[in-house]
Amino acid sequence: MRRVAAVAARHPFVALPFLFYLSTCSRGIGMSDTAILIGDMLDLRLSAEVNSHNFSLLFGRLFTALPIGGLAFRANLMSVFFGGLAVSLFYSLVVRSLRSRTVAAMAATLLMVSHSMWWHSTIVESYAINACFVVGALLLLARYREAPGEGPLLWLIALSGISLFHHAQLGVIGLAAVAVASGHVARLARGPGARAEIVRFAGRAAVVAAASLVPYGLVLLSDAWSAGGLRSAVSAAAGGPFKDIMFRWAGGLGIADTAQLTLLQFPSPFLLLVPVGFLRFLQTWRWSAATAGVLIIFGVTGAFFALYQTWDRFAFLLVSFLVLAFWGAFALDQLVAWAREGRSLRLAAAIGLGFVLSVATPPWLYARMGSWRAPAGSVWAMRFGATGESSNTIDPARFVANPDKRRYRDIDAYFGALLDKLPPNATYLDDDSRYNSLEFYRLYEGRRPDLETNLVNLFGFADWGLSKEAFAQLVGYAHAADLPLFLATLGPPFDVFLRAAGKPYRFEVFPLDDLRFVYRLVTAAQDGTEAPPPFVPVPRGLHVGKGRDPMALVPASSVGRNQDLVVRFDFDENPQPFPVAFRWIAADGRAGFSSPVFVVPALSGSAAWIQERRGVLRQGRWRVEAWVGAKRVDGIELDVR
Repeated sequence: MRRVAAVAARHPFVALPFLFYLSTCSRGIGMSDTAILIGDMLDLRLSAEVNSHNFSLLFGRLFTALPIGGLAFRANLMSVFFGGLAVSLFYSLVVRSLRSRTVAAMAATLLMVSHSMWWHSTIVESYAINACFVVGALLLLARYREAPGEGPLLWLIALSGISLFHHAQLGVIGLAAVAVASGHVARLARGPGARAEIVRFAGRAAVVAAASLVPYGLVLLSDAWSAGGLRSAVSAAAGGPFKDIMFRWAGGLGIADTAQLTLLQFPSPFLLLVPVGFLRFLQTWRWSAATAGVLIIFGVTGAFFALYQTWDRFAFLLVSFLVLAFWGAFALDQLVAWAREGRSLRLAAAIGLGFVLSVATPPWLYARMGSWRAPAGSVWAMRFGATGESSNTIDPARFVANPDKRRYRDIDAYFGALLDKLPPNATYLDDDSRYNSLEFYRLYEGRRPDLETNLVNLFGFADWGLSKEAFAQLVGYAHAADLPLFLATLGPPFDVFLRAAGKPYRFEVFPLDDLRFVYRLVTAAQDGTEAPPPFVPVPRGLHVGKGRDPMALVPASSVGRNQDLVVRFDFDENPQPFPVAFRWIAADGRAGFSSPVFVVPALSGSAAWIQERRGVLRQGRWRVEAWVGAKRVDGIELDVR
């Protein structure tokens, strides 16, 4: 304990990033990705899929169990912790590499207020954990450079396997480990007893690599079991539907966006030091296996995400930004050394002024740039919006631009007004950016279980949200049946779906408050036009049971609250499509929720929905009802124990 206290006294800086990120973290939910991540944490949906972040789920589950604040705030604390840990590890890296606590504190402070590092440390996300792995790899490379033995290298190999369990992007650490291991073998080949030493090292490295890949292998096998085969699981782990986006050539636009993001990370004199620091880094580390490892981590990450399309570039490039900050520290060290050796007050004052500007400029800039607009099609507009855009729901530019989220309330304000103002039993459709945030309030705060909601997918992934055909059928049904249907916006992706519907539907503004509004469908009855009566099927029974296979459903009148449930509605074969939703109503009549509304194709005889929301149903008596539009067509009761 005394040793820990002594280390803390020598390195008081390590407390700063934790306090800074805690003071600037969000108190609520963010856009859809954050809500999806919280749901995955609570359900522990571990997977080898390319978009999985398994340590976020494991540690997030622990943080959500803390007895403080709301669910979203507790989840945000996970990012606060790992963001603070990443910056503290970076401080340790610079101390080890340059032997200067002053330079380490300066460089780590500049990293702390950089856009991507700060942003991913104040709201529930996965990339602060990525940063910890990358800085850990850099620390091991620094150790190997100082003493090129098996110890640091085997730890690097272990880290590469464990990090792959967290996120596929961290496979770049494995590439660095392979490069360093190759250099290590080449060095052994020049020594005495080369063959025996190489065989001994290869055996140890293979054992360490195999052991570190066990967690990843287990989730891959679990995916294979769930997906019905190893080929499907490997395909999902290698990219799955994301390959259509991630392997699309971005060209000049991607390079321009990467350059803009790099400037926004360090919008200060510190950025000018990075190329000088890079040269100092090469001069200090020389051309070694460890140097190759650093260059691979930086180069592979930077080249791939600059040249290929992605929606999350500023998150993925955090790996490269960490290396840039590391190189910048070498230039800072040279300046500080010159000031000390020459005892130059002028140089010391210039360094101090430059440091203050480099720390103060980012928060000032980030707080303002969300309101700046640019012409449509420009690199700036691609990330922060174009001139003349109407933010009638949530302004995404403010959310993305400013990492300081202590006063950010846009999402709470919008969904609070929406859930207060929508009429009973309304249907509300939203896109990927907001839909899951809405479901967070409905699912975990028990708000508005009467609503029917669904997703219109912006990226065009199959089996994710309504298809264009289902969207057209749903809107057409609401139009004919005089049902309240609302869209978040008439812009993308709804404009494309409405054009595909092929009918000139009218919408009117439905105000939520002085700033926000959504669009309400003007129905046939309101428009004074004739429409055929909506189709309602003849019910043949509603069934609820345990499991995930609707066709193998065994009806049950009593179920456990943590079990997967499936509900199936049987009816006479339908001559035309119709929308259906399943509503779960508690004994008090208020604390239920509704499945997303979906469209049943023509010539069907049943509709089923799997409820994976384990732990949501309270103990007691529940009623499940099938609704077609505004009409309840069947119901069944069950006990939850």
